[in-house]
Amino acid sequence: MEEFSLKEPVFTKRTTKVKTVVSSKINPYKVIISGSKKFCNYAVLKKNADTFLKKKFPNVEVVSSTSLIDKGLDHSFGPGKMGTTNLAKRWAKESGATIKLFKIDKIKYGRRANFICNRLMTRYADAILVFWDGVDLTTKHLIRVSKEQGLAVRVVMFLDEDVL
Repeated sequence: MEEFSLKEPVFTKRTTKVKTVVSSKINPYKVIISGSKKFCNYAVLKKNADTFLKKKFPNVEVVSSTSLIDKGLDHSFGPGKMGTTNLAKRWAKESGATIKLFKIDKIKYGRRANFICNRLMTRYADAILVFWDGVDLTTKHLIRVSKEQGLAVRVVMFLDEDVL
């Protein structure tokens, strides 16, 4: 089957009428996958992402954030640590979804950087899948602003045994 881009005219036989075909690749379903710093269980993320997004495939874009330190290096996760962003990248790659990362510029914005990034992501996205320990304040803020923006919100609470 041939794909068409937005507003590409399609001419039918024996007529001069033009109809517009809109490709589903143009407007992907943008979902934030984020979570508390302690969360690193890929099996839990995969199960919830597959369930939450099964009706949206294959047209999904994963939205997440990453720390921006000098020279664009990501220092948010040390060696051997997964973190929700890295789990989201892995899930996107395995699922065939695209990914968009919003950079948290702590050098420019200081302590407000995470909250600014949360606002930018929620203005961009259609939904959020968040893994929360019930304590992390940045994640709590992300959930609150997502609800304010009218996003579809799924919060997965996790216990300490879920971080392994």
